[in-house]
Amino acid sequence: AICFHPDSPGLRNRLGRQNPVTIGDVVRDARGPAPNDLIGAVEALLRADLSSEAKIGRVAAQLDLSERTLRRRLDERGHSFREILQRTRIKTAGELLADTDLDIADISSRVGYEHPSHFGRAFRRLTGHAPSVARLSPGATDLAEYGYRDR
Repeated sequence: AICFHPDSPGLRNRLGRQNPVTIGDVVRDARGPAPNDLIGAVEALLRADLSSEAKIGRVAAQLDLSERTLRRRLDERGHSFREILQRTRIKTAGELLADTDLDIADISSRVGYEHPSHFGRAFRRLTGHAPSVARLSPGATDLAEYGYRDR
């Protein structure tokens, strides 16, 4: 059975011991399996909303952690929120460059940069290539050679 709220009155009586499937379960399954690790979870939450308003406080709340705890746990794993956010934005931009005909200004906006020039500088710093070069050569967005481990 599909329901909007698993604890709705009377639902347990009708289903007995069966576990209800919520709309939230369906949405989660459509997006793929949940990540097993903290870094993967942070990346997944950021990919879901790469707006310029992507903030550590919001991600921490979604993970049911305090902002301080999230920072500490990321630091223990050798990462920072800013680094994960930048890497996620650039990886997503690389995918958009390779898979779409969107212009660079649109891609810049979609991945959370307010100005295309800021996006271009960040992209070059993390990949070694301008976004226009990356569009012409898929694979030019490989972050691993620049010290970033792929997730």
